Amino acid sequence: INSEATIEFSEIQSSKVGLNVIDSVLYITSSSISGKTAIVTSNSHLDLAGVTLNAEKSAVQSNTDSTVVFSVSRIKRPNNDQEFVHEIIRLFEGESF
Repeated sequence: INSEATIEFSEIQSSKVGLNVIDSVLYITSSSISGKTAIVTSNSHLDLAGVTLNAEKSAVQSNTDSTVVFSVSRIKRPNNDQEFVHEIIRLFEGESF
């Protein structure tokens, strides 16, 4: 909450929300985040490089406006679908990706 942080070469797993980011700037590199929803964000900026999001429901859910920068990352879904992402996504309140 209300922080600037970096996560590198890590694996985060949860049965619910993998990572909750609030009023923060977060840089994640070469990591994996797993959960029903991989990331829930509120009023934050996330920069994901070489990150895999394993999501049963949503890869990223936004409670309030947030920005996610994906660089050479991927999203995996339970039905073995994979989506490679390399783009900037602006999520508004209540939106998910």
